This record gives sequence, structure tokens and C-alpha cells, in this order.
Amino acid sequence: MKSTIKDYKIVLYVTDMENDKVMFEKIKQYFENCEACRSLKELCRHLTTKNTPTVFLMTGDNLEESMLNYYRSLDAVKDYTVCEHKVVSLIPLKSEIDAFEAHRCNAIDDYLIARPLYEANRIVLIIEHLLLELGVSLPSMREEQLSKRLTNNVSEEFAALMSRLLEDKNQIELSFKSSIEDIETCLNQADKKIQQHQAVDLDLNKLQETLKQIRSNEIRPKLLELQAKAISLLEKTITFGASGNAEDETDTAKSDEPTPVFNRLYQQDINAQDDPNTKQSAIRILLVEDDLISQKLTVRLLSSLNTKTELAVSGRRALASLSSVKYDLILMDISLPDTNGIYIMSQTKTEGHLNYDTPIIMLTGSKRKQIVAEALKNGAKGYVVKPLTKKTIQAIFEKHLPQLQ
Repeated sequence: MKSTIKDYKIVLYVTDMENDKVMFEKIKQYFENCEACRSLKELCRHLTTKNTPTVFLMTGDNLEESMLNYYRSLDAVKDYTVCEHKVVSLIPLKSEIDAFEAHRCNAIDDYLIARPLYEANRIVLIIEHLLLELGVSLPSMREEQLSKRLTNNVSEEFAALMSRLLEDKNQIELSFKSSIEDIETCLNQADKKIQQHQAVDLDLNKLQETLKQIRSNEIRPKLLELQAKAISLLEKTITFGASGNAEDETDTAKSDEPTPVFNRLYQQDINAQDDPNTKQSAIRILLVEDDLISQKLTVRLLSSLNTKTELAVSGRRALASLSSVKYDLILMDISLPDTNGIYIMSQTKTEGHLNYDTPIIMLTGSKRKQIVAEALKNGAKGYVVKPLTKKTIQAIFEKHLPQLQ
């Protein structure tokens, strides 16, 4: 049965419609909102369609070809709000190993061998799974009972077992919804305390973790309302620079690596009329952070200093920005929705990369020694346990950007 809900979109980027015709027809059988895209201009338009969760299916003769147009388009619209989306690489059999490795590190959300198309129905399951991750729940994807066709083709014992598992899954979903009520109660109590000029103690990490887990389009409006309320309360209660000692909050990597051959000015495109000794008016920072609350608080903090901050909300946006802009400092969240900060950092550590020698400070919600050690081993100059404070940022500037102070 074809779904007709209008709050999502499937975009198939095709380079050869004849090759991908079977794929496109199969998708249209199950999804109402499916479009074929043939140019980068169209792709940019789809990326900037607000409030429309989208699954992009990128075709090509190899993994690089299938994803290059996506990255080019993502970079072209970096100054615009990009829709929440997932990306699937449709590749030939010869590129399966490359796609597998890219999927393992979350550089792509999924892949399918589409030339030739061995599993004609699997693309439907891939799209449904990614739509659920985007918070889109279609009627055909939310069957609470086994279909008659499946029940007739398996034993009664097996059908009963699957039914019990479905019931358990539904109970888990109900528990997520109940957590919404817990959050709202907590925020309302905090709001009352603020109005009465009483101290408020909000568990930021617990709040963020709970909000991240709740992904359902039925409760999305309530989720956004709670996020907005949480941000408002945190801005009132967090005093930047009031907590901790900067020396305790940041650790710097001890490295014996030689001085990079390419210095910062050499890697940057400079106008011949510019004086390279002129002090930069603002420190250019790339903040790679997907959590809405952390984004708002960190950007607010940085805006109070002499900085020009750009935001990347995913690993892919970060890769696009890092390949086209030279930054003075990179603040990189370790956990990202599509990959991890350590992988993104590793992509900049090749000599000749535009941001090869840009200091990278990792942001983490908890000081786990194994992750911290891996980050420092891969080139991070330090790490900070969130949330950031003004004192911590100033210590980072003094230590890693003394020439810009």
C-alpha cells in the first residue's frame, strides 16, 4: 500500500535513468513523495526545503562518484538551513567494500548494490528505516500485528513469538513517551524556582540524552517546545566562566610531531594586496555540534568574544566546510548523528589539507579515558567536558592562538 503522508520526501539523484528505472518504479510503488533529480541545482533546492525530512538516494559508477555531487551541493548551501535528511549510496558491485567501510564509520547512512539491482524490495526497507530515524512514521511502517501473508507462511509457534516481540517493542515506545512528561515536569519546576529567585540544578547531560532518544513525528511539536523551554532556562541559570578552573577542564595533547611543512598562511588563498602581518579582526571558529541545546549555549558564549563562528550540525557539513574554508580553531563534538568527530579530524590530518594545522579541541559529554586518548592520538590538541565556559574558551585561545590575541 502506497503511503500518502506529506511530511517527508524521497529524492533519487540519477545520472542514467535507464539504469535506475527499475529502482525508481519500485520506490514509487510504496512512497507517494518520490522525485527524480538530475542536476546539482535541483539537489540544492531539495537540501534547503525546510521542515521536510528527506532521504537522498545517490547513484554513480563508484562510491566517490555517487557521493561527490552530494558533498558539492552541501557545500554550496552551507549558508542556508538544510533539511533533516539521510543519504544512501547506490553503487555497483565493485564498490561494495568501499561502501561497507563508509557505512561502518557513518560517512553514509546506508548503501545498496543497485547496478545491477539484486534485491529489488530491499530499497523499500532501507527508506522506511531511515524515515523512522528522521521521525517520520508512515502507516505501513507501524503495523502492530503481523500481516496475514506472513502469518500464513510461518508456523503458529513462530508467529506467536514474533507477536510477543512486537508487543515488547510497543511497550518500549510508550516508555519514551512517558519520559516526555518527566522532562516537562522537571522544566516547569525549574521555571517556578527561577521566578522565586531560587537556585536551579538541571542535569544537562541527562536532559540532552533523553531528548535525543525521543524521535517520533507524533510528539515532535512537544519535543521542540520542551527543547526551547530547556534552552531558555539554561541561558538564565548558566553563568559563563563561573564553574571550574580552565586548567582542570582542558587537557592538551603532548606530541612529538614535527612542525607542519605548510603553515597557516601558505594553505590559505591570500590576496596579494593583503598584509599577512595584519592582526585578524576576529577568530574564525568552526563549531561541529549536533545537539540543539549545546549549539545555542556555545554560540551564545562565543558571540560574546571576538569570534566569527560557523556551525556544522553533522559530520558531512563539517567535511564540506573544512574542505573549503580555513579556520583558526575547530571545536569538534565527538558524538555526531552521521559519524564521529575523531573520523572527521582524521580527514584533516593529511599534509596539504586546508586545515591540516588548525588546532582541534574535542567536546565530550563525559571524560571517558579511552575516547579521550584516541582523540589525542589522532591529532586533537585537547578536550573539554561540556558545557563550555567563558574561562575555558579564553584559556584555549591563550594556549593555542596566542598570535591572534
